[in-house]
Amino acid sequence: MDHLDSFSDELLRSFFDELRLDTQNFLHAATPFDETAYRTNVAALKAKPLPLQGRPLQDVIHDIRGTILPGSIHQHHKNYIAFPDKGSYAAAQYAAMLSAFTNQNLIADAKSAPTATYVEMLVISWLRELIGYKTSSGIPAHALDLGGAMVTGGTLANTLGLLGARQHAYPESKTEGMMALRKTPKIFVAGSTISHYSHYGASWWLGFGTDNVVEVACDSQGRMDQTDLSRKLADSLSRGAQPVAIVAVMGDSRTNTLEDLPGLYHISQRFGVWLHADACHGGVLAFDQQATTAGKHILSYADSIAMDPHKQLGAPYSSSVILFKDPKHLAAIGSSTDITIARGSSDIGQITPFLGSKPFDALKLYALFEALGVDGICKSIHARQQITKHWHTLLAESEHFMPLHTPDLFAQAFTLKPGRMNADQLSEKNAQLHDTLYTNGTVVVNKFSLRDYRNLLPYGRGNKITCLGSTIGSDAYTDDDLRAMLHVLEQTTTDIG
Repeated sequence: MDHLDSFSDELLRSFFDELRLDTQNFLHAATPFDETAYRTNVAALKAKPLPLQGRPLQDVIHDIRGTILPGSIHQHHKNYIAFPDKGSYAAAQYAAMLSAFTNQNLIADAKSAPTATYVEMLVISWLRELIGYKTSSGIPAHALDLGGAMVTGGTLANTLGLLGARQHAYPESKTEGMMALRKTPKIFVAGSTISHYSHYGASWWLGFGTDNVVEVACDSQGRMDQTDLSRKLADSLSRGAQPVAIVAVMGDSRTNTLEDLPGLYHISQRFGVWLHADACHGGVLAFDQQATTAGKHILSYADSIAMDPHKQLGAPYSSSVILFKDPKHLAAIGSSTDITIARGSSDIGQITPFLGSKPFDALKLYALFEALGVDGICKSIHARQQITKHWHTLLAESEHFMPLHTPDLFAQAFTLKPGRMNADQLSEKNAQLHDTLYTNGTVVVNKFSLRDYRNLLPYGRGNKITCLGSTIGSDAYTDDDLRAMLHVLEQTTTDIG
């Protein structure tokens, strides 16, 4: 058995040389995707039998190098603009590697993560300070006073936010279970193609039921129609139901449109309803101290916030955060055994429902803070916003394409110009272009359904089409980079006819 701790210095050098070679080759790939390698790799994996006998480490390395890496997606590549998750900051990548090697378990402080625990507590405290949530001076004495934690993905972060809302509305549910929900719960989300699947998933998993998710109409900018929201909240109350939470999407995954969080806050206060911000994309605004309304950071209006540093901060997977305005609400949904997790201690496992053992993901965020600083991250955010606006302009000036919204952050949904095509024909043509680009592998864009709330297409306001999507995932793009990608898109459009 090959245990790293038994390797000599020479073997360790050889081990890291192999890792360096694979990293170097992967980062310097010519295109973001190789369709041929993908098909070859998958065919080989499907034919692979259960390995009954082990092989030398060198053989395993060569197997991974030949059978898995070539067909993998290169999200760091400049021509990969389907998602923002580039994970390309060197400091965060270094921290990710060390996180794996140090193998700290953030479930508990003593014997599991004696220093790492305080790194996570520090990072959470920094985030709370940035958005204006009340913080103690420095790291709190107990994890129960922390008011946030690193979790594994935005879906879990959103689920925990809604779990906090459930506990707030039905405090007896912790002991009585769903019998405590004596009034029908209602969860209010943005309209079709703007809300996230996790809003429905969490409502199912937490026992609300997907039938009790209320879709609120969107206005002409793709944001919640606040008049419709108020009407539906009042209607729910008049029918004897209990509104539990409003889910505000601070940067949806298709267009990155930012909700009017302060406006939704005032409605939530009027009706006494929890306000959860799904800021998995828009959470980067925590670093922009100009993102304020009435002297308060816009994110601070939410009772709970889901954030994904792996989406918009260049941290590798996974790097997600849940924050609660009042730490007692996170403490209320936690648990302890006084065996591994001691109540009232610094053990973060007290405040991470659905998680047991937990990796040292906070190290990646800590490294980003230290390497870039708040000012550096803020400058990167503003630079990416300007690049996205330029990309929007190039698409608008294109012979073949038209943008479907003005970007708030880094995402730009767009479509082929409709010409004489009906909605179905336009959707089919967009899908064909997406699939051809993906097969060619030179430029990778996204594809999804989107309702035309802005009424830019000739099919009627709110009509749904399949469109194309892009996200600027770093601040390193130049005008030449954008024009080169647009040329590929235009040439491919011409080729497919």
